[in-house]
Amino acid sequence: SSTLILATSLGLIKKGPTKIVDSKEWTSMRTSSSLDSISKKFNKRCNDVAYDKNNQVLYVSSLGSLNKVDSKGQSSELKFKDSSIFVNDILLHGELVICGTQNRGLLFFRQNQFTEQINTKNGLGSDYVNKLEIIGNNLFIAHSRGFQIYNIQTKNWFTIGTAEGIENGSVKDFS
Repeated sequence: SSTLILATSLGLIKKGPTKIVDSKEWTSMRTSSSLDSISKKFNKRCNDVAYDKNNQVLYVSSLGSLNKVDSKGQSSELKFKDSSIFVNDILLHGELVICGTQNRGLLFFRQNQFTEQINTKNGLGSDYVNKLEIIGNNLFIAHSRGFQIYNIQTKNWFTIGTAEGIENGSVKDFS
């Protein structure tokens, strides 16, 4: 659709239909009457947002929690092992939701439950994940100790870090 959803330091902003906005409109968007109940629920710092169009579910990462919002605007916090999750990046891949976290590595969410965790104990270079992308079955992972590619089918790893020339080991972003 043409709806814009932004995860900002001031919370979640929803604006639709999307158009180019001037600076005056941009500064007033957060308090605009066009905001709906979903964006008003998330009025604190948000790290990431992802919309699952097929299931009409919005995933929102905000200060120390991951929330799932259904099409009726009902929000529920998703917890891993009864604890809140600090999520930096949310990636949708079919029915799979992949979360890059600040202290638990990668968490895989499917059919309303966490089904898998990948962390430093089973191949991930760091439990602090900055960014995720996926092409085919290859999951590209930027983290605090480098960059890795993980094939979600074969479970094989390819790693780039300090040995390959990344000076401090940390990768924040990639394209």
